[in-house]
Amino acid sequence: MAKENIVDELDIKILKELRRDGRLSFRQLANRLNVATGTIQKRIKRMEDLDIIRGYHVSIDFEKLGYKITAVVGVIGNQESIIKLEDKLKKMSNVIGLYGVTGEYDLLIAAKFKTITELNDFIRKHFNIKGVDKTVTFIVLQTVKEERGLFE
Repeated sequence: MAKENIVDELDIKILKELRRDGRLSFRQLANRLNVATGTIQKRIKRMEDLDIIRGYHVSIDFEKLGYKITAVVGVIGNQESIIKLEDKLKKMSNVIGLYGVTGEYDLLIAAKFKTITELNDFIRKHFNIKGVDKTVTFIVLQTVKEERGLFE
């Protein structure tokens, strides 16, 4: 039996519009997409209930707030230590990405810092633990693209 599509073309159009401007009202969305306001309300509610739409966010220029350093850290370690590290790091506001990966590393972390000292303290505090065998830190020299989603 074929699995029914969870979203259709209208849902994708709604998502694209919300990615451009998450402050649009149901009525504004309906006008832009030429559908009834009630249809927009039902579609958005359904996507929220399915956890497709997880929240509404503002796009921030972190450099203008002083976060001039973006670092990516690759971590190699045993599974127990990686899980503990994930649990700790996912609560940190400056960690913008946390990825369990295949390949040479077990975990990749993307984070933002105001100073090299903050980055150094982060590395010394969080990766000098039993079960973490190796870390490699990459400092981002140029951000070519950094967005939250596919529908930009």
